Amino acid sequence: VGPDDDFFLLGGHSLLAARVVGRARDMFPALGIRHLFAHPTPAGLAAAGRDTAHAGRDLDPLLLLREAPPGGTDLFCVHPVGGLSWCYAPLAHRLAPGTRVHGLQSPVLLGAPAPGTVEELAEVYTERIRQARPPGPLALLGWSLGGTLAHAMAARLEAAGERVSGLVLLDALPEAPVARPAREAPEQEDELLELALAGQPASVLDGQGRERVAAATRAALRLGGQAGAGRVGAPTLIVEAVPPGHEPMGLAAAWAPLLTGPVEAHTLATDHAGIVSADAARLLGPLVDRTLHRPTGG
Repeated sequence: VGPDDDFFLLGGHSLLAARVVGRARDMFPALGIRHLFAHPTPAGLAAAGRDTAHAGRDLDPLLLLREAPPGGTDLFCVHPVGGLSWCYAPLAHRLAPGTRVHGLQSPVLLGAPAPGTVEELAEVYTERIRQARPPGPLALLGWSLGGTLAHAMAARLEAAGERVSGLVLLDALPEAPVARPAREAPEQEDELLELALAGQPASVLDGQGRERVAAATRAALRLGGQAGAGRVGAPTLIVEAVPPGHEPMGLAAAWAPLLTGPVEAHTLATDHAGIVSADAARLLGPLVDRTLHRPTGG
C-alpha cells in the first residue's frame, strides 16, 4: 500500500475504517471518521491529522464523504434509520471522479428536535441542500429510509423548478418504517442499536455517540407518512436486495406510481445491510454513474 492509494478502492469497509481511525488516533487524537472519508489515502490522512485547524464533527448534519473538483455533480446521500450517513463511503469512492458526495445526517444526532413526518423531515433536508450546495447538477441517493426521504426531497425540488439529475433508491420502500413505541424496553435497546448501526463503523462512537444514534433511530421509527403524492421525473435507479433463496419483493412496481421519468431496476444477491457493503459498491458504482450522467431524454 502506497501513500496515495485509496483505502476504499483497495476494498476498505466499515469494520476496517473503524480500525484505521482507531490506529491513526494514536498519533492524531482529533481525527474522526469524517477525515478518512474526505482523505482516504495515507498521505491525505496524515495531512489532515497535522492540520489542527480542521473543523467539523462526525455527527454533523452535512458530512463530506468524497471531494471532487468544482463543476461536477453533487450527490447527496440521505441517512438510513440510524441517522448516520457513514455507510455510503465505500460507494462514494467508487463513483466517477467528477462526483462530489455529501452525507445528510439526522438533526437528532446533535440534540435537535425530530420532525414528525417524512414530508417534514424532507423539507428540512431540502432546505439544507439549498443552503449548502454550489451551483451545478444535483442528485439524491438513499438506502432504506434514506430512499423514502430522497424521493420526497426530489419531488419537492422538482416542484420548485429545480432540476434533479438522478435519484437512486437502494432497497427502499415508498413509506416510512413501522412506528414503534416512544419508549423502548431495556431488552430491546441492543436490537435497536443493531438496526441503527448496520453497515456503519460503529466502534469509533463513544457512549454518548451511541446514545445519540439510538435517539435518532427512535425518532426515525416514529416518523409517519409515505414518500408523498409528489412524482419524480428524474432518471431513477432502483436496486433491490434479494438474499439467495428468496424472491424479490417487487420494489420497482411499488415505486412505479411515484416515478414519471426513465427507471432502471436491478436486484443484488445480498441482504438489506449488504447493499451498502464494499463488495456491493463495486457493482453499484457503474450503475449509479450511468443514472447520474444519463443524457436528457435518454
